[in-house]
Amino acid sequence: MLRRVLKMSLSGLVVGWAVVGGVGFSGEGLWAQDSERLNWPSRVMDTSRVGEVSPIATGVAIRPGSTEVAVVGDDHIVRMVDSTDGRLLRTLPGHQDWIRTMAFAPDGLTLLTAGSDRRILRWDLAAQRWSLFASEEASIEGIAFAPDGSLVAAVGFESSLRLYDARTGQTRVELPCACADLRAVAFSGDGRYLAAGGRSGQLLLWERRADEWRSIAVGMTHQQRIQALEFLPGGQLISVGEDRQVCVTEIGQATRSAVIATLPGKLYSLAVLSPTVIAVGGSHNRITVIDIERKAKIGYLEGHRGTISGLAFRDGRLISGSYDGEARVWQADAALTVAMGGVSGRGAASVGASFDLPALQRDATSEMRVIERVAQEASSNPPLLPIRTLR
Repeated sequence: MLRRVLKMSLSGLVVGWAVVGGVGFSGEGLWAQDSERLNWPSRVMDTSRVGEVSPIATGVAIRPGSTEVAVVGDDHIVRMVDSTDGRLLRTLPGHQDWIRTMAFAPDGLTLLTAGSDRRILRWDLAAQRWSLFASEEASIEGIAFAPDGSLVAAVGFESSLRLYDARTGQTRVELPCACADLRAVAFSGDGRYLAAGGRSGQLLLWERRADEWRSIAVGMTHQQRIQALEFLPGGQLISVGEDRQVCVTEIGQATRSAVIATLPGKLYSLAVLSPTVIAVGGSHNRITVIDIERKAKIGYLEGHRGTISGLAFRDGRLISGSYDGEARVWQADAALTVAMGGVSGRGAASVGASFDLPALQRDATSEMRVIERVAQEASSNPPLLPIRTLR
């Protein structure tokens, strides 16, 4: 049995608008009055049925070409939420244990999820069906699609990185790694480079040459486990870890990484807002926005009461998931959005982004309580099943 205790009061539950700080969207509102607290409006998205306590959120992802957000957690279920109004659209049951990682295909038609049940499930969102994509011998902690959608990279509690054919699920390449506890994997925007990291703190970097992936660098970037990494335009790689550090690495110089920030807690999540601005989150329950070029903290977002486990950004909206059981959507300050330059592509900021979120209807009599969940036994090779819908 998995036992989880949530100690939170209803008085701390956010419904409707929650404007962090006291200044509106304006140039001087980039920093709020309270010690660099950013005044980005936020609201909690609905990730539970009426009367239920929301599960611990272990990750979030934004569906390409859509306002839908996928939220995964410790109850083994994927939840699809509309980020424009916060409504829970449908649930995707199928996993047998904690879901640790997920990735949308670039065309937004397919979602892959993986975790402690050692399986990667493929969700066909158009046909409303799921199937087994691949299975491994140990927990899967990180997956990523190649930019062209042809390959899927996966890492976990094994000393190798596997590359799968995205269409068939067959293993194409297996890249050896010295570390047997890998937590993060990412492709560069052009698909030329592949990076991974984990318990050892080493950053592993490969380059694709013709049909081969060659190791080009192995550098001790962090002093503790790397938890998230992302490529930036222009040949840089950002990584965060449990050593509380945010590091930037120039591709081809993985042994010469530079620390650009050190924060109060262990860092678990990362989102690229622009080529020069990132957001990071961790065990200090805050999201910190950082200017990479100036190596300076722009400010922080406050509202979660647990570790920030997942971050995703698109079109001026930052999505966060936390161990407090909440998934939030934040609207980037207009001044900062303009400063980002309206970059297109992954992590793009849209100057004209709107933010119209009506209040959620919650059961005001519900108390946060102790929940016991028992993982349900299921077939190791499940058939195609319909996606359950709540509405």
